[in-house]
Amino acid sequence: MPSEIEDLQEQTEENELRSDDVEEMSNQAQEEEGIRLPPAKAMRPSEAAKILGAAPTQVIVFFGPVGSGKTTLISSIYERFAEGELENFRFAGSATLMGFERISHPSREASGRTRADTDHTPLMMSRLIYHMKVNGVVHEGLQDLLFVDVSGEEFEQIRDYSEACEVMSMIRRSDHFLVLVDGDKLSDSGLRHQARDETCTVLRRLVETGVLSSSSNVDILFSKWDLVERHLQKNTIMEFAKETQAEIFASFASVLGGIRFGEIIARAPSNSSAPAKGVEPLITSWVCDSQVPRRVARIQLSQGELGREIDRFIPAGPRHEGD
Repeated sequence: MPSEIEDLQEQTEENELRSDDVEEMSNQAQEEEGIRLPPAKAMRPSEAAKILGAAPTQVIVFFGPVGSGKTTLISSIYERFAEGELENFRFAGSATLMGFERISHPSREASGRTRADTDHTPLMMSRLIYHMKVNGVVHEGLQDLLFVDVSGEEFEQIRDYSEACEVMSMIRRSDHFLVLVDGDKLSDSGLRHQARDETCTVLRRLVETGVLSSSSNVDILFSKWDLVERHLQKNTIMEFAKETQAEIFASFASVLGGIRFGEIIARAPSNSSAPAKGVEPLITSWVCDSQVPRRVARIQLSQGELGREIDRFIPAGPRHEGD
C-alpha cells in the first residue's frame, strides 16, 4: 500500500481531534477580522449516529474535486430554506444550525468580502456532517437529512490511488451520493477533458472496490452552470456535457442502483435567482424516495431554460427484487 494511503488512513482517524484545532484557529481569525459567530460545529459521525438511531434519516454525501462547490451547495440549500418553502417543504430545525451559519457567512455582505464565496473544506475537517429537519407543506411529516461534506483532497486521493477507497465506508451508508463536476472546468477547453476523466476514474475505483454498488443512488451534478450559460462557447460546452453524461451512463448504469444527471447553480451572480437553483427535484427525492434501489435511464439534456428541474428517474431494465 502506498505510503500516501497509509497517511490518509491516519489522517482520517485523527480528523475529529485535529478539526477542533482548526475550529479554534478559525475563531481566532474571525476575532482578528472583527467577526465573531457563536461557537458551533458540524457533527461528527458519533453524534450523527444518535440521529440515525432516533428517526428515519436520509444520508446525502457531497463528493467532488477541490473547488467544485460542495460546501457552497450545502450552504445554499440552507439559505434557500431560510427564504421560505422549497418544493413544498419547509425548514423544521437543525442540530447544526450555527454550523450552517458558519459556512454561509462568507457569502453575505456582513462578511466584508467583495463577492459571495464559501471557504474551502480542508482535509483535516473532511466528512463534517450538517443536520437538517424538514416538514412537508402539503403532506405533513418530518424527515431528517444528514449532509456529509467530503473534502476535495479525498476525491483526489481516490482518483490517484484505489487503496484510498478503503476509508470511504460512509459512502456505502449513504442514501444518495452526489458527485459534482466543476462547470468552471467545463468552460475551460484545457480542463474539461480532465474534469470528465477524473469523474469517470473515481466512479470506476469506487465501483471496483465495492464502495458503490447496485444499492447506490448516484447524482452527477454539473455545478456552476451559470458560467456555462454565460460562456461564448456555451453550445460546445453543453454538447461536451451531453457526451460526458452518455459516457458515464454507458459505463455505470448497469452496476448502480440509480443514476441521474443535472445542473446546479448554488449561488447566482448578483442574487439574480434563488440559492440552490436546480436542487428542487433533489430535495423531493431525499424526502420522498424509498431506499429501494432503482435502475434508471437518462432523459437527454435540453438546452432550454436555465435552472430547469433535473431529469426524472424512468425505468430502464428489470426491477430489483422487492420493487
